[in-house]
Amino acid sequence: MPKYTAKLTVPVVNDKLNPIKQNLEIGQGIISRVSVTWTPGSQWLNGFRALYEGGQIIPSEGSGEIRGDGFPDTWDEYIIIDKPHPILNLEAWNDGNDYEHDVLINIVVMPLETLETKATKRLTESFDKVFG
Repeated sequence: MPKYTAKLTVPVVNDKLNPIKQNLEIGQGIISRVSVTWTPGSQWLNGFRALYEGGQIIPSEGSGEIRGDGFPDTWDEYIIIDKPHPILNLEAWNDGNDYEHDVLINIVVMPLETLETKATKRLTESFDKVFG
């Protein structure tokens, strides 16, 4: 499973209306795990989200955002990206810190073939049991 990483440095002047932006090329497949870590001292005043084709996909709750203060925030996802050569649009901002901060993003993408192969194998095994 490929893991894609990005690091964004969020200046003090970039608020939510003017976020810092960076593109991240990922592989076609299923986003299965996301981890976001802010540098210590950001005091939950910085925000992050990821968009795909104009819509927010991380966090998958829609209009939410990710905040933190030095500890990794890691969770499982199930976001299917079925178009070839996808690009995520990463956005991060500063809501009042006096210093710039870094955000580290790790995204694990599971290949689509893995799930399709498993489903096909299960179906074949079911037919073998029924029809012998």
